Amino acid sequence: MAEHLTEELREDLLARWSEAHRKHHTVTHLHEMLDAIGLLVESGVVFDREAVELAAWFHDAIYEIGRDDNEDRSAELARELLASLPIRDEVARLALVTKTHKVADDDANGAVLCDADLSVLGSDALRYRTYAAAVREEYAEIPDEVFKPARASGLPRCWTGSCSTRQRAVSGGSSSPDATSPRRSPSSPASRIHLRHFSLACGESLRICR
Repeated sequence: MAEHLTEELREDLLARWSEAHRKHHTVTHLHEMLDAIGLLVESGVVFDREAVELAAWFHDAIYEIGRDDNEDRSAELARELLASLPIRDEVARLALVTKTHKVADDDANGAVLCDADLSVLGSDALRYRTYAAAVREEYAEIPDEVFKPARASGLPRCWTGSCSTRQRAVSGGSSSPDATSPRRSPSSPASRIHLRHFSLACGESLRICR
């Protein structure tokens, strides 16, 4: 657990992550992110674990379906609730990174957080189907003719262009998936370490899908 995550702060954030309207952006997603961060620590990836774990707690602390400023508002919440900590600006910056999942080559903290946020895309088939159904439920008011093309356009881009070299680390070299199939993750920790290079250049197209 992050050192600066006090019991009071933890309870506040858990209440936010437990809001009834959330279907994917829930405590389960948060815990999976923290597990993914822990996996990269165990694999020897060097980054600021305290900042990244706190950013995971904050990045969707404010989540209203249909709004495009959830990450911005969550970052402001981090600045407010971590006001006395020198780490607060980095936590807020990282929360904003998850808005696009685009990170600089030297931004290890951002890469780890984005990989953790999107790690469900490399989960097993059952977990992926559960995730996809939850996202669809969150966006239930959006008609299929709008939702499905937006979702379908996002994932395949990660197997072409600038994402093509990263795909092999996550899928194990499999062919491009359809919009309902997960990426296959390599089973070994040594292979999973390559997830840190999967900070998506196509993150903007995935916003409706995650």
